[in-house]
Amino acid sequence: MYRDKEVGQLLNALTNASCDQRCKAAAAIYGIMRVDPATGVPPAIAHACGIGGIIPPLVRLMNDGTLHGRVYAAGVLMLILVDEDRKPLITFTCRRACAKAGAIPPLIRMLNDSVNHPGKTFAASALRMLAYDETLRDAIASEGRGILPLIRLLTDGTADDKMHAAGALAVIILSDDNNHRRKQSCANAGIIVPLVKMLSDEKSDEAGKSYAAFALMQLAAVDAILRHRIAIEADGVPPLVRLAREGTCRQKTQAAGALMMLAQHETLRQSIAEGGGIPPLVQMLVDVDGDGRLQAMGALNMLIVDEANGRKQICAQAGGIGHLLQLLTDGTDGEKSQATVSLLAFGEDAGLRKILAAKAHPSSITTLVQLLGSSGPECHVRKACAAGALMRLLNEQVHVRTCMEGGGIALLVQLLLDSGATKRGQSFAAGALECMLERGDAIVHSRVTSAGAVAPLVELLIGGQSDNGQKYALRALLKLITGGDENAEERERTCQKMTAAGCIPVLLQMMGDADLRAKLRVNAGAALMSLLIQSDARQTTFVEEGGIQLLVQVLRDPYMILAGKMNAAGALTILSCGIRSLRSLIIDAGAIPPLVQVLKDSYPMPDAATTALAALIALLTGGDAEAKQACAKAGGVPELVRLLREGVNELQKAYTASVLSLLADATGLVECIVEAGAIPLLIALLREASSGCARMRVFDALTGLLDTGDTYTDGKTWQACAEAGALSLMTEFLSSTAPQDEKTHAVFVIMMMAHAETLQRLVAAESGTVAALVQLLKEGTCDGKASSAATLKLLVADSVSRKKTCEEAGAIPPLVKLLDDSVDTTCRAKVEAAGALKYLISESRERKQASVEAGAIPLLVQLLKYGTTEEGRTYAAGALLILAEDAENRHAIEDAGGIPLLTESLNVLEGALDSEGTFETVDGALYGLAFDGALKVPIAMFRAEYMFIRRNDLLQSPRADGKKHMKSSCN
Repeated sequence: MYRDKEVGQLLNALTNASCDQRCKAAAAIYGIMRVDPATGVPPAIAHACGIGGIIPPLVRLMNDGTLHGRVYAAGVLMLILVDEDRKPLITFTCRRACAKAGAIPPLIRMLNDSVNHPGKTFAASALRMLAYDETLRDAIASEGRGILPLIRLLTDGTADDKMHAAGALAVIILSDDNNHRRKQSCANAGIIVPLVKMLSDEKSDEAGKSYAAFALMQLAAVDAILRHRIAIEADGVPPLVRLAREGTCRQKTQAAGALMMLAQHETLRQSIAEGGGIPPLVQMLVDVDGDGRLQAMGALNMLIVDEANGRKQICAQAGGIGHLLQLLTDGTDGEKSQATVSLLAFGEDAGLRKILAAKAHPSSITTLVQLLGSSGPECHVRKACAAGALMRLLNEQVHVRTCMEGGGIALLVQLLLDSGATKRGQSFAAGALECMLERGDAIVHSRVTSAGAVAPLVELLIGGQSDNGQKYALRALLKLITGGDENAEERERTCQKMTAAGCIPVLLQMMGDADLRAKLRVNAGAALMSLLIQSDARQTTFVEEGGIQLLVQVLRDPYMILAGKMNAAGALTILSCGIRSLRSLIIDAGAIPPLVQVLKDSYPMPDAATTALAALIALLTGGDAEAKQACAKAGGVPELVRLLREGVNELQKAYTASVLSLLADATGLVECIVEAGAIPLLIALLREASSGCARMRVFDALTGLLDTGDTYTDGKTWQACAEAGALSLMTEFLSSTAPQDEKTHAVFVIMMMAHAETLQRLVAAESGTVAALVQLLKEGTCDGKASSAATLKLLVADSVSRKKTCEEAGAIPPLVKLLDDSVDTTCRAKVEAAGALKYLISESRERKQASVEAGAIPLLVQLLKYGTTEEGRTYAAGALLILAEDAENRHAIEDAGGIPLLTESLNVLEGALDSEGTFETVDGALYGLAFDGALKVPIAMFRAEYMFIRRNDLLQSPRADGKKHMKSSCN
């Protein structure tokens, strides 16, 4: 062991002795400094190193000494500049002293020696330590031209040479300027290939591989060109992946950093994934900590940044989601921030979102809520990522509740209001609120509203800073203004706030903006629909802002998707059912033809057709003949018939039937509808429909088509109904337990068919039809009874056999009962009952007697009273005429007050040119009564003037034309 005196002599010789002695002194000092650290360095050398006094003579020796002396001088300098792993003697001051003494040029010259010697290793190590001083890196790289010899050492040197050279180069290119001059110089000098080879070289030690990976990470950060040269030309991905999987913690850290830089390019991301890079990075989340874990998380974030090629799925299968969720709860602040980025990326995949929700723990939600309230540097970035991760995790009610109870709603609203927040963060905050509203209950809706979310959401929507921001804000507002009745008042307040903030013009603009994403335009239409419901004020604002024209424009837009057109049609429906005057404005704006076109284009989206049908129903209900003709001109009839045949559900077909029933009012359209084949389809729908509402819509269509007033057209419709099996179906309705209103419509269809003489036989012959009609006379609605009586009237008018059938079915008593004022019936029912009785009781004494026994005479007389329709008086008088054929009935007619009422009716009808038939019938009834001698005087007394002026021989010779009212039994 050297004594202090001997050490002093060596230091003195290093400075003042001859060249040979200086070389020997350097060798001795090197030997002393290489001793076991436990022995310790002599104080004299430590002092000399500390004050830097030993450095100038060492530099001098490297310049003018022998090879042996230069090597040891470099070795001493290396030990003086040793890194922290070797317990440094000096720090920053010593590096500056080396530079000041001119150590860099001779160190670099030593690297260029043609002979291999340990000095190259010492020089490379010394240059590495000097490069830790940022101010010296340019001197090493440029002035001293140190890059090329270091790179040559990477290729030709020993394992130690390569390790120190890689370390020196890795440090030299640290903290480069914005132009990356040193990195570009190294790359141009050919550094990449030898660095990549070091990663795979079995002779390279651990530190060397770490330095190589670190250097590659720095180079990959420059630009895409260098990343391509590393990954593609030098095939750097496989060794980096292998180092991340098998290396030491330090090597894994540097490899992960290099992979993170390479993963900035999509092609290289796929190369890393295909090279098996994802699983070892996921494993690093568990195996390493600190910078290594952060580098691995950063690399994973780059790799799963998009949806391509299943990289997210690979990461998830490797256990990435579980590890990230754990780090979100237990990691450092930096790790939590990185985890939120990863979780945000995973949440963009619908399948992985479910896995996230299944694996997420309430503590994960709690951590994200805490991150929303974080402060300090880059807090806005953390908040944005936390909001984004929340948006992806809040797909379970338990998570929504955890977020709400942790104060998440208020923090999200605060993020929306924060002027310093990033646009992305505000978009995610709106998205998170939308998710809570989607999956939460009424309490969540109330909390979001009470937290003041409406105003900033509207501001985000109006501001239009980003498509995503508008999208999430719009969807959140949509959730607030739609839903069940439990929050009706709150929704109305939200609608008012949105309107006051100027939402309607903005939504109109968004809906009409062809450059905007289609889904955003669709949601704008949905929001407008919700705002228009039950608010005349908002509808007025909408119209004043040109909303009707815009909706029609959207319907006509060939580039608008069907969902957008469906919302436009829905808005038109709301407007048509609201302020009455708007219907004509919508029709005048030309809405009918594009609505028909929506029907034609609706194959991919059946709901669009249903909504367009609802709009047509609302617009055509007003009875505008031009609108109905416009619908037909646009090809509406064949399209409606197609929907009847091919409609996807009962509701759509029922709406189609309603439109057809409205079109049936227009001139000439019934024949078009019938010829298009609508009748069989309507009958089939009526048979299959499960809901009463659908059946009623079909009945409305059938009744509209069957009763146009045009005998020729109606005849075709009646025949089409018969051929489609309508008669048996209507009979089934009458005989079933169907609601009375359906039976009323069914009997109306039968009644209209019975107008055709060719079909009357079919109606009467159909099993159970007559009995069902009679039953309806007893139990049906007023209209049902009237239609049933009218049908029976048509059946028995000219057929003895059908009269017998009706008699056997027991038709007479209920018909008589319909004549009674005390029964809840209508004037039409009485008239039709009187007509049916008139025809039914003719030609049969038994039927006449049955009607008398049922109380027909006083009720028929009552029907003659003033106020009864002319048709009713005609039928009543005709029935009385037939009853008067039997002598026993004449006094009953007189006792019921028939003579004065008949006479009064005659006086009223006299001179009425259009009442000749009724006049003759009443006259005939009086004539029939006069056959009873006891009644002649009363008749004469009530009708003396008429009898002697118009017909002088009333009592002796009745009018010849009056005889036609009497049957053979009166002769």
